[in-house]
Amino acid sequence: MNKHIVIIGMSGVGKSTLGRALSEKFNLPWYDTDLIIENEYNLTIEEIWESFGEFNFRVMERKVLFDILNMEPGVVSTGGGLTCHFNHMYLLRNYDTIYLEAEEQLILNRIKNLNKPLFKNNLLNIISLKNLLISRKHYYNQANLKVSAGKNIEELVNILGRRIL
Repeated sequence: MNKHIVIIGMSGVGKSTLGRALSEKFNLPWYDTDLIIENEYNLTIEEIWESFGEFNFRVMERKVLFDILNMEPGVVSTGGGLTCHFNHMYLLRNYDTIYLEAEEQLILNRIKNLNKPLFKNNLLNIISLKNLLISRKHYYNQANLKVSAGKNIEELVNILGRRIL
């Protein structure tokens, strides 16, 4: 493999789960932008948002993305908003991008117990989630491939193994 596979989509759709599964199945390095940020700064994403704000988080995220893109090609799980800032989607067109798509209700069901800054304290209900998804779809739809987050992980790994690897 000579270039990264980059998984994009909303928080809670399963980008990290899919990235880890692809990595294990095909013996590829796995990079998770949020996990790397947390490890590099020794803070949770929530703590970074609370202490430094979204803009500074996005700057950290950009640095980590550039670091990853200079590493051995592998599977990259991104944060939900990464593609929407600093023209990242334009940069990612040089890689195999996968949009892991999900409907609003599936996203809400999956994130209700996650500690995600945008979804903290029920700040996002179904209407505001729809608005966020609408604002991000322009970026997500630029991916090379779109797959449904509603499929089971083994099925997704097999589909992507045939299509990309």
